[in-house]
Amino acid sequence: MKTPKKSYDEASKNLVFRLSELVFGSLLASYIIGFVGLSSGAIVPKDPEGSIVAVLNYVAISSSFAYLTAALYLSYHTGILTMPTVPLDRMWQDFSVALAQALLFGLAMLVPPLLGLSLALALGLPILRQSVEYRNLKEKLWKKCDAVEDDRERLKSTFYRKLGRQLADSELRVWYPFSTRLAVAVVGVFILGIAEALYQWTSPDPDPYVALTFNLMFAGAVFVASSLFLKDRRSSMSPNKFKKMKVAQQKLHADLKGEWKEWGT
Repeated sequence: MKTPKKSYDEASKNLVFRLSELVFGSLLASYIIGFVGLSSGAIVPKDPEGSIVAVLNYVAISSSFAYLTAALYLSYHTGILTMPTVPLDRMWQDFSVALAQALLFGLAMLVPPLLGLSLALALGLPILRQSVEYRNLKEKLWKKCDAVEDDRERLKSTFYRKLGRQLADSELRVWYPFSTRLAVAVVGVFILGIAEALYQWTSPDPDPYVALTFNLMFAGAVFVASSLFLKDRRSSMSPNKFKKMKVAQQKLHADLKGEWKEWGT
């Protein structure tokens, strides 16, 4: 199986990877441009209170997507790109995720009450992407196992559990799916996003401070989640990350070979 560095180097030469890089890079600039453009148009001298509320909404939206994009970009480089089982012909999915970030940001800026729904979708797509690649990794490793045919199905679930524990406790945890808590949080944001949108569109006289409260709450949640995520991935962003990942991969292979030898007897 390819080393993490070799996987990363091969993926980095792919044209679709370069397109994804361009989209991710332009996103951060678009957040600033979008904020400045829409905020300047929302300022009404005769309504200073309404202007402040509108500007704060745009601050919440721009900062939410900025932190989210930074976290996803680092996750992309330390996780997906280093996985040895990711085929190059699936790199277009990462480009689609990056493009979706831009579209969802634009939607939230044009319709601020949709921030919660936009963030939930923006988080849900990479969570799904990572889960699919992790399942692919598990299946490819399991195919290498020469377990006794009669016990193969029973041992399969045991193998998956052990593999998950070994990855979660090593430098290769960036290959592991995002935590269940994050997935639950995304569902919570989605539900709150629906509640905010329904309130804004069904109330005869919606209070602008309600939408602002929701959006500031979403921005705070994204900031905390992104900070915790980056803290967890700190070791994977070090200069010698590939060396650490290679050592962890070798240990993983040695442990798995021991299991396969035992199960094949």
